[in-house]
Amino acid sequence: MKKYLFILPLFFIAGISAQTEPDTAYEYSLKNLKSSTAPYAAKLILDNNGQGTNVSLKKGTVFTYKNRSCKKAYIAGDFSGWKKISMKRGKYGVWYYFLAEYDRREVVRYKYFVDGIWAADPMSEEGEDDGFGSTVSKTAAQSTGENKFVSYKIIKEGKKSFVEFRIFNPSASYVSIVGDFNRWNPENDVLFRDDKNIWRIKKHLPKGQYRYSYVIDGEWKTDTYNPQSSSNPAGRLCSLIIIK
Repeated sequence: MKKYLFILPLFFIAGISAQTEPDTAYEYSLKNLKSSTAPYAAKLILDNNGQGTNVSLKKGTVFTYKNRSCKKAYIAGDFSGWKKISMKRGKYGVWYYFLAEYDRREVVRYKYFVDGIWAADPMSEEGEDDGFGSTVSKTAAQSTGENKFVSYKIIKEGKKSFVEFRIFNPSASYVSIVGDFNRWNPENDVLFRDDKNIWRIKKHLPKGQYRYSYVIDGEWKTDTYNPQSSSNPAGRLCSLIIIK
C-alpha cells in the first residue's frame, strides 16, 4: 500500500525563500494537494517509468495553481525559454509542476497560462513588471552548484545583470564565444578554464535576444544544455539567449 507524504511550504526570507533543507516526499503525493501555495523547495522521489521500478531522488521547486474549472494549465519561465510546459492536475483541482534543480539563475521568473490567458501566480508575493503592463512572478532557484551540465547563468550585481557563459570541456585547449554581441569574431571573447574544467566568461548584455556559439579548438558548437536555438548569419544552428 502506498503511503502519502505531503510537503509543507518553506517560510520566506530575504525577499525570496528560506534555504533550509526540504523534507523528502513521493512525487505522487502532489496529486493529493488540496490547496495551492507560493512555490516551495522540495526533494521528490520520482517514478521515472510510472511502475515504481526506476526511481530517482531530485531536489527542486514545486509550483501549484488551484482552479477546478480550468481545462488546461501551463507554466513558462526563464527555465523553459518562456515556452509553455503542461502542468499536471491533482484530484482536488490543484495543478502542479516540479522544476528540478536549476543552475542558470539565482531567481526564477515565471507565469501561468490558464485556458489561453497569461496570469501571474496569485499565491506569490514576489514579482516584477514584465514591460507589457502585467506582472511576472519570481521565486528562488534550487541548486546544489555547478556540474558538467552547466549552461549560461544570469548574475545580478547591484542594479546590473551579467551573463556568465559556461561550458564543461575537459579536453579543450582553447574556447571562445561568438555571437551577435561581438560580431561573431572568435578572437574577441576568450573563455578561461577553472579547476573543474568549466570554461567561462562574464559579459554585461542589455535586454534583448542574442544568438551565440562556442568555438572549441576551432570548431563551432552550440550550448548543449541551453534548450533555446536559432540560426546564425551563415544559416548554421546556434544557441539563443533572451534577456528580459
